Amino acid sequence: MPEDLPIPTYRLMTMHISIIGSLWFTTAEGEDMARMAAAGTLDLSHLDAYHFPLEQANEAVQPAANHRDGGFASVRLDLLASGELSLAWGWCPPL
Repeated sequence: MPEDLPIPTYRLMTMHISIIGSLWFTTAEGEDMARMAAAGTLDLSHLDAYHFPLEQANEAVQPAANHRDGGFASVRLDLLASGELSLAWGWCPPL
């Protein structure tokens, strides 16, 4: 089990700072999955990824809202080499 992380909760609350975390797998497991994906031994064919310019953010997230049968969606903003922001989201159906 990882060690407890000392967090200055009073400062976070007064500065309106949120901490959001997720632990689906260990770092070692994540590194194993990255190596498997790079080697082509991890089947990623069931994952869908979409990229949109930031101006199309509302249209971009609409397909994710239509998935009501489980699974998960991941949405992120990317800073492109051109300096523009891009919205990307991925969908993984229930396994």
